[in-house]
Amino acid sequence: MKYKNIIYIFLFAITIKIVYIFTAVLILKNAIDYSSFNTFIGDIFFRWDSHKYYSLIINGYPHSSPEILAEKDHIWAFFPLYPGIISVLMKVFSLSFNTAAFFWSLVSSLAAFLGIYLFCNIYFNNTKKSLFITILFLFLPFSYYFSAFLTESTFLLLLIFSFISIYKKKYFIFSILSSLLVLVRANGMLSVFILFLFLLENKGIISGYFRFNFSINKELVIKSLFFIPPVLVFLCYCLYQYYMTGDFFAFSTVQKAWGRTGGIPHDFIIFRIPLAILSLFLFVYFLNVKKNQLSFTLLILLNLLLPISTGTFGSIPRYSCTLFPLYIIVGNAVNNTKIKWLIVALTFSIQIYYYILWLKLSFVTA
Repeated sequence: MKYKNIIYIFLFAITIKIVYIFTAVLILKNAIDYSSFNTFIGDIFFRWDSHKYYSLIINGYPHSSPEILAEKDHIWAFFPLYPGIISVLMKVFSLSFNTAAFFWSLVSSLAAFLGIYLFCNIYFNNTKKSLFITILFLFLPFSYYFSAFLTESTFLLLLIFSFISIYKKKYFIFSILSSLLVLVRANGMLSVFILFLFLLENKGIISGYFRFNFSINKELVIKSLFFIPPVLVFLCYCLYQYYMTGDFFAFSTVQKAWGRTGGIPHDFIIFRIPLAILSLFLFVYFLNVKKNQLSFTLLILLNLLLPISTGTFGSIPRYSCTLFPLYIIVGNAVNNTKIKWLIVALTFSIQIYYYILWLKLSFVTA
């Protein structure tokens, strides 16, 4: 591993965050309160679901009932780990929500980007290629979510290092990371299932898509035990939801509170550009799908189907931005082209365009 590459990644990431801030100043102008760092940074990154997490910190989860849950208590759609982390930072360091959330988004996103590089280095055993793929990941159209006061950077951080922990056979660390993962977002438990498939692939039990060796041995049984803690943590959270609301899966039930449907967002012309890019990435990925691991493919497909099946079509950008296997495989293909830096520049241009829409609270970037 080249530490120089890690420095490059951090410099790129910090530079992009500075670009976000300057762009916001140019776009929002007098809509930003410059009187303090707290108000300044909050007027930029405190948007959309950030309000829900702030509410959770201040008010906690409300008691409810199945009759009114879907009608008014939609705060149950939001999982507790992210607001819990911000709350701890606020209390320990006497910080405001905006300052604590900004600090955490900075630390967690940098750590997540480091994880992308480390995983690529393990997967490809090529530091130069790993550096390019990580840079491409930074410049993808919806990577600005990793700087917002949202869960994306936390989720990616725990997800990528859970994969790395299995690769490195650090199962105790994996058990801790995955137990935290299920408390970040609704697809956390789904990711644990994918991680178990990844373990089976690394143990040679699953090879390709249709070759299975179901030999069970003592080592596999022991390794499988490390998957019990995240399952128990998730079940405990479901029991807590039942105690508070009378619904084991309140986080899913309250999706109806937004009145969402499976339709395409109203601003379809704006929305279809990143959707087209995502479709192109999927096309490149599936060109050589037989060479890709089953766990990678299922992670991508199931996480894209989740927002569609729950009627949250407009959430696809947020769900897709953490699907690192897709971008690693595509990044490897892009790395072999002569126009790879032109592609990076193009994706970053699109990112800034949609970041501006996000600043303006456009529905397609919610």
